[in-house]
Amino acid sequence: MSTAQDVSYQLSKDRRLLQRSLERQIFDRTAERHLHPHDSAFHHNLASLTDQLADLHDRATDRAVLRARVRWLEEGERPTNYFFSRFRLSQHHAALSLLHDSSGAPFLDASLRHRHVCDHFNSLFSSPSFDSSACDAFLSSLSLPSLSPTDIALLQAPISLPELETTIRSMPPRKAPGPDGIPYEWYQTFLPDIAPALLSLFNDVLSGSAPPLSWQRTFLTLIPKPDRSPTNIANWRPIQLSNCDAKIFSKLFANRLAQVLPSLIHPSQAGFIRGRQAPDIAQHVRTVLSHAHDHPTDGVLLFLDQDKAYDRVSHPYLRATLSAFGFRLR
Repeated sequence: MSTAQDVSYQLSKDRRLLQRSLERQIFDRTAERHLHPHDSAFHHNLASLTDQLADLHDRATDRAVLRARVRWLEEGERPTNYFFSRFRLSQHHAALSLLHDSSGAPFLDASLRHRHVCDHFNSLFSSPSFDSSACDAFLSSLSLPSLSPTDIALLQAPISLPELETTIRSMPPRKAPGPDGIPYEWYQTFLPDIAPALLSLFNDVLSGSAPPLSWQRTFLTLIPKPDRSPTNIANWRPIQLSNCDAKIFSKLFANRLAQVLPSLIHPSQAGFIRGRQAPDIAQHVRTVLSHAHDHPTDGVLLFLDQDKAYDRVSHPYLRATLSAFGFRLR
C-alpha cells in the first residue's frame, strides 16, 4: 500500500471511531435527558455532540461526491455497468433536449442538436480578424504607462515557498474541481508533502518550460441563463472547470498583478482592480452631473456595453497590448 493509501486508511479508521463515539455519547445522553430537565450544561453538551455528528456526516457526503467524480473519470467513458447506470435515463431528462433549431423546431435526434451547439459556440468564440499594422499604429499613438524595472522583477521573481503556501491556503473550499477530481481541500490538507513538487513545477513553467498537458484538459458544460427560454442556444452559457493546480498557478500571478495594476490602469476604471470600488465611479458621475447642473455645460454622457466582451478574444491583440505596457512575453 502507498503512503497516501496508508494515510487515507488511517483517516478513515479515525473517522469511524469518532462517529461511533459520538453516536454512543448521544445515545447515552438522550436516554438520560429526562433526569436533567433543567441542566443547561447537560443540554448544551448534547446539542454540541449532535452538531459534531452532523458535521461529520456532511464531510462524509462531500467525500462521497468526490469519489463519484473520480469513479466517473476512471469508468465514465468505458462501456461498464457504471456507464450504463449513469446514462440509462438521462437522455430523456436532460435539459438540453429542450433546445430548438434556428427555425424554432425541435431536433429530430441528439446528433443534430450536438452539431447545432458546436456550430453556435465555434462561431461565437471565433477570433476576430487582426491587423498588426493597424494595431501597432493605434498603440503607438497612445501615451501608456509602463511597468517599472521593480514591477518586472516582482512578476518574474521565482515563486517562494511562503508565497505558494499562502496562495493555496487562500483558495476557497467546496469548489468543483477539474477533470482530475482533486479539489483545493486536498492541496490544503497535504500541503507540507506536495509543496516542494508544486514549487518546482511552477517555477519551471515560470522559466519557460511547457506546462503539464493536464492544464489543457477541462470540463465544459452548458448552464441555462435564468428566466430565459431554454429552447434558444443563445440563452445557454458555457462553464469551464479547470484542474485546481492550474488555477493555483493562475492565482499566484493574479496576486502579483494586483500589486502593479493600479499604476497601469487609469483611476476611472474600478473593475478588477484591488482597492477600487464601482460605487466610487458612480459618485464621480454624480459629481459631474451636479457640476453640469450648477454650471450649464454642453456635453454628453455615453454608456457603452460591449456585446460578448469575454467571448471574442484576439490573442495577438492582447499580446501586443501587454507588450505596450512593458510586459515581457515569453
